Amino acid sequence: MNVIIERPDGTRYMVAPGANYPTDHHPVGIENNGVDVSEEEKAAMLMLQEIEQELGAEAGTSGDWVAFFAKPVAIVLDKEDCLSCEFRRVCINSGKKLRRIYGPEEGKKKMKALIRRSFTEDAAALGLELKELLDT
Repeated sequence: MNVIIERPDGTRYMVAPGANYPTDHHPVGIENNGVDVSEEEKAAMLMLQEIEQELGAEAGTSGDWVAFFAKPVAIVLDKEDCLSCEFRRVCINSGKKLRRIYGPEEGKKKMKALIRRSFTEDAAALGLELKELLDT
């Protein structure tokens, strides 16, 4: 799955979810190897991309490492483009900012609770909740 980014001149290119891109470039869609992605899933992926952009220097890299080491298992389980997995990666990368906003103990609790819930609840709804926590 890739996010389609549009430059100010109108040309487009693709980046992996969570990849950085210049602030004057904007996400305009999602490409998933020719498979249609639902509008809800597109909106959720774009929101997770926005969260990572907004984190800026406060973004951690632990979630990227977890995703890197979990990728072989995801391939075997046919879960390569899992929205919940992407949410967990972004949530872990948001840990630094959550701890700054809510304090070390409370920020860690909030992050762990969201990750735990991501195994049973809708990742798009949890993404909105994470965004609200980060915008506080």
